[in-house]
Amino acid sequence: MSLLSVRCWAGILLAAGICALSAGPATFAQSLTCGDVDASQAIDIGDLSYTVDFLFFSGPRPIPIDCVGDWDASGGLDISDLSAQVDYLFFQGSPPSQNCCTKCSAGYVDCDGNQSNGCEVLLDSNPICAQPVYVGQFYAEEASCSSPTIYVLERGERFVQFLTLDCNATCVPGQPEQFNMHLVLVPPPGVDYDLYLYTDGCAEVKSSVQSGSLTEEIRYTWAGVCGREDAQFWRAEIRYKGGESCETWTLAISRF
Repeated sequence: MSLLSVRCWAGILLAAGICALSAGPATFAQSLTCGDVDASQAIDIGDLSYTVDFLFFSGPRPIPIDCVGDWDASGGLDISDLSAQVDYLFFQGSPPSQNCCTKCSAGYVDCDGNQSNGCEVLLDSNPICAQPVYVGQFYAEEASCSSPTIYVLERGERFVQFLTLDCNATCVPGQPEQFNMHLVLVPPPGVDYDLYLYTDGCAEVKSSVQSGSLTEEIRYTWAGVCGREDAQFWRAEIRYKGGESCETWTLAISRF
């Protein structure tokens, strides 16, 4: 079915007021059923209405997860799936694939093997710098107080915040000194992540953007004054570029 034909169906549904059916409560079905995008536990005109609303009119997402609307199991919900719905409901077309949630959309992975929640882990979550997760602190002088490495293990995109400190016991107050930090991001096999360093005001300082599942590394040095650098916050971003894995990445933050 052509895009024009599907849009005609969308227009007919809208004119008939059927699209209003998709505004029902977002309740979860007892089990995931491919094609049942509105979780009504039936594949009917309500699902077609729901999909039209989602694709063309910024309606709510399929329940409980997008892949239930992936009729052709292509890994995404798009115009071809809407066409398949129309064919099935009105022209004796093929029913939805029962593998709708076994091939995840880009940026999603199925980590618990449970089809009832589909591809439940979103790696490409687009977090914002203004809402980081605080992960710890360390002394940033080359010769300073004992300072263990901060380790962070997570999946998917993240903004983290950390604090660098000045060990006043090892310097002359008021005298210039050097501070440094070392960030190392080790991704799991098969996933490409990039690493970015920001000030606490979200101004980018430095980045490491190698292609593929390679270790990303940032070394950064800045000048300071003993006794005046007691607490300085920084932020780091782990940005997803592609690939699939349920394993965690590891970020190590320390001085060098």
